[in-house]
Amino acid sequence: MSSASAHASLLPHLTRRRLLLAAGAALLAGCGRRQQLAPLRLGSNEWPGYEPLHLARERGYWGDAPLRLYELTSSSEVLRALRNGALDGAALTGDEALSLLADKVEVRVALVLDISHGGDALVARPDIRRLADLKGRRIGVENQALGAYMLTRALAQGGLAPADVSVVPLTVDTHINAYIAGAVDAVVTFEPVLSRLQAMGAHQLFSSRQTPGEIFDLLVVREEAYRQHRATLKTLSQAWFRVLDEFKAAPAEVAAALGRRTQSSGPELLKALDGLVLPDRQENLNLLTGTTPAIAAPLQRLATLMQERQLLSHGVAPLRLLPADLTEVLAP
Repeated sequence: MSSASAHASLLPHLTRRRLLLAAGAALLAGCGRRQQLAPLRLGSNEWPGYEPLHLARERGYWGDAPLRLYELTSSSEVLRALRNGALDGAALTGDEALSLLADKVEVRVALVLDISHGGDALVARPDIRRLADLKGRRIGVENQALGAYMLTRALAQGGLAPADVSVVPLTVDTHINAYIAGAVDAVVTFEPVLSRLQAMGAHQLFSSRQTPGEIFDLLVVREEAYRQHRATLKTLSQAWFRVLDEFKAAPAEVAAALGRRTQSSGPELLKALDGLVLPDRQENLNLLTGTTPAIAAPLQRLATLMQERQLLSHGVAPLRLLPADLTEVLAP
């Protein structure tokens, strides 16, 4: 066989080999793409205690970590998106996290974002001077556990029961319009809507200052997402604490930056944040880790009160919210 004919006979074999190698490389690349984690999808509604998350994103503090942060119009929408799988995690109140557990949605806590100390309140029209004056009145409240919880706590202090008032279900984005239109006489609401309603003449009858340590906001993720995204959550926690450190060092400057996204002034944000405690890294570790996490008692107290008031479908074990390896996520 001549060298030319030999070369010609080899061509089909070489071509097939190259094709096989190319196909193998494509297959491996495809496997790599399949193994790459999909972004961790987190959601929140507007609330001053969540703004450090958005500022961390704006300043690029979590770099190229596979993470997406979305804002929805209300906590009801956030919960719905988390329940139906459109989100992997969310910024929620403690009672909302307990409600998810009761409904067999396994979520785990990654951070305590804030503890309400006046940031949630019941406000009423000027002619309603006392909680007892709410009897027979219309009270707007978001159709979630926190609104019901705040309302029952406030009414109990005024010697009233939920049956003594007319509850008007309202998402937080409609609180101001409902108040202006005269559709409600009082509203259970929270910042920044709280300050806006007070500026319109509504006055406060009850707030979370009267229930210290009972209302807190948590970053929770579905159990599977927590297992898959521990590294991402660690990056997020570092970004979160970086913003808190900057706020502590220069509160006025950072408050102005926090307020830009929601078109709030720095002083307005500082006033809103005055109603919150923002736990730092060590406080988070104390709250969420160890043999007796500090959050365990208030979570259990909250769960018991919610069950007594039929705000939970059945009893839950609040410590299920706390992953055993959370120290690794929160550590520097």
